[in-house]
Amino acid sequence: MKVLENQTLYQCEHCGKRLMTKRGARLHERIYCSVVREEEQKKRQESCEHKHMEMSYCNMPGEDHLQVPDYECCSDCGMTEMEIAEQKNKLQEASHASK
Repeated sequence: MKVLENQTLYQCEHCGKRLMTKRGARLHERIYCSVVREEEQKKRQESCEHKHMEMSYCNMPGEDHLQVPDYECCSDCGMTEMEIAEQKNKLQEASHASK
């Protein structure tokens, strides 16, 4: 490995990844940083109304060519029906605790 001297490295403020160019660092922070993407996904899930639910399918054990219904998920934000129910329960508990 070659060590470069007198070269500026840019570092992502969110995940700490080091990048060689300023443009690459900006691009990483806007698009590719996993921490930023997770935060955006959480915001999208919190604001979603979960109106477009669709069924997800999985392979039947022993019969790889057959698929059976597995669970429902929101096509807008990607939350499963179980995660949606947990989120509703947390909101109800928070509202009961504040009363």
